[in-house]
Amino acid sequence: MSLVITSNRDTDANTPDGQSIYSAYSYRNEMGSTYKIPENSQVCLQSAKVNLDGRAQLGGSQTIYYDWFGMELDESVEDSISSSTSYPIVQEFGEKDRVLELTPEEVANKVKSTHLEFHPNRKDNFECNASEDAQGDFSGYEFISKQNVSTASTVSASLAFTRFSSGIDTRFSYNNVSGIFTRTAGTHDKKPAVGISITKPLSLAGGSFKVNFKNSNASGVAWGIGLSRYTPSTDGYFPQYFDQSFDLDDSQNMGLYDDPKQYFEDIGVHRNEDGELIVRQAVTLGNGDYQDFGYREIEYYNNTNSALANADTRYDIATNATNYESVRFVCSGEKISIYLEVGAAPGAKGGAAAPVLLTEFDAAQPKDSYPKPISQTMWCLHPVLSVGYTDNGADPPVIVSDVNSLTMTEYSGLDLIGYDATAAGKGGWYEYYAVRGDDGGLQKCREVDLRVINDPEDATVYTPVVLNASGAIDYKPAMIVAPNGTYVPSGKAATTDVFGFKGNSLVNDGTTDLAGGLFSLKFVSAAVPDLSSTNKSIFVRLRNFGTQVLNARAKTQSTIVAHLPTADADIAGVGRLFYEPNRDVWLDLNNATELIVSDFNIDLIYVNEQYAKVLQGQTIVVLYFRKKPME
Repeated sequence: MSLVITSNRDTDANTPDGQSIYSAYSYRNEMGSTYKIPENSQVCLQSAKVNLDGRAQLGGSQTIYYDWFGMELDESVEDSISSSTSYPIVQEFGEKDRVLELTPEEVANKVKSTHLEFHPNRKDNFECNASEDAQGDFSGYEFISKQNVSTASTVSASLAFTRFSSGIDTRFSYNNVSGIFTRTAGTHDKKPAVGISITKPLSLAGGSFKVNFKNSNASGVAWGIGLSRYTPSTDGYFPQYFDQSFDLDDSQNMGLYDDPKQYFEDIGVHRNEDGELIVRQAVTLGNGDYQDFGYREIEYYNNTNSALANADTRYDIATNATNYESVRFVCSGEKISIYLEVGAAPGAKGGAAAPVLLTEFDAAQPKDSYPKPISQTMWCLHPVLSVGYTDNGADPPVIVSDVNSLTMTEYSGLDLIGYDATAAGKGGWYEYYAVRGDDGGLQKCREVDLRVINDPEDATVYTPVVLNASGAIDYKPAMIVAPNGTYVPSGKAATTDVFGFKGNSLVNDGTTDLAGGLFSLKFVSAAVPDLSSTNKSIFVRLRNFGTQVLNARAKTQSTIVAHLPTADADIAGVGRLFYEPNRDVWLDLNNATELIVSDFNIDLIYVNEQYAKVLQGQTIVVLYFRKKPME
């Protein structure tokens, strides 16, 4: 039996050697003369000494948490999440099948840089910081999310409109100085000119969107003013699960063009072909199994709070006895309010007279008389404008006028760095899955869109969350750091120890502040994260010999010769670690002839065969070699 001592350096002094062959996790010892190992020999680990540098060692399962931006759920009510507008958003700062070796500061930077934020009022406003105590020692993490509570309203020169209707050419122009959206002249069919502006999402902290329809209305042209999530052209500009073939009586009878489903919008105000004022929204169609998503009319005229209340009778916008000229949407948290305004001169909310209510939520009113709440699928809302046509009624019809316009006069768009509704992760939650064609993700969106709170015929009344005294959306945000039976799905969450919330699955109590137009919420580690508890086992690999070990986790043959169980409870996660096996595990070298050895190549790795770069200073690996005993 022969004993071989290997090491990368003479001391634990952490001075650079300038050569990668001397690193603590991978090194080579060259012999001054050759070393002979007899045929049919074996090797085993006698002992090992390593130094852990104190960095957290995080596998993929320890880098996942969930973000919740919504109402506080009632843990005593089964499936209470189905009565909300939100869905847990998985956050992962690790890499699949890779161990991250990070200092607390690097953990914080990783969490911040990988955090997905889909709500427009929270975008660009997430922070994660590593904190220190008075002695300068790591004390935990700060997680800070901020809401932009700005309601500034203007028509920005950066706005632009793009086509938003399948099979229809652009047939419109938009002047980003005057805000005028014009149907272009030419020989067109009866389809409307439809555009969407996806440059800036609407602020949901009381943001407004106002459009003057006087020009098109005076021409007798069908027009539409709405708000919508962005839906990619690959899905025909409709949500993948929107049912264009399913018709209810009220959807057929809205009288919008020849086909009421020419384009998608979450909610819109229209003049129909009969000169009536129509409000429609995309909701659960309520066919029994909640399988369909389509258009229903909002019967504002049956809402006694509406200025246009008139039992079962739509307002005659063609005659327009009150001389309404503008439609105005206001979005406050989850609540959509729609107003009509008279005149174009400056006044209350931009009109010559105070705006009058067309419709908004009131629990005492019929559910089909007010808008659905703004759910997570609708977080990023954009203006949608459409202008129809007029003809002479002949067969075939001859277009009389197709040069008509709508004028956008107010828009509380948020100017977000890098915002792009057409790129995954840079727009809204629905868009994140839609632009990737992620069917599994779109099923999550479908679940939210088809909840009973969005069914106008279901008796379930949901009260939209509005704004708090600071002008921020009055949600109860949370971090889900371990599986939680109420906030589901959250089964992959495993950061309760990593973030310093040991024993907790839900973190939703923090401190708030309002400064510089930003409403902040801060969560702080309840205890100092135990970095030693995250240590991964380390393995010794002897590279230049013929040992054959099956590493099933890595799905490969390996030359591992021993296991250093650094995750043992009695082993510190920082500093020197000495390990000596309780019993020798001999591995065949599979050498039929004598080996002439000129060097020894040692690696310290994780189970995935990745270098354990948390090692520093001096590494010592002592090996036994022997000729295989006769059987």
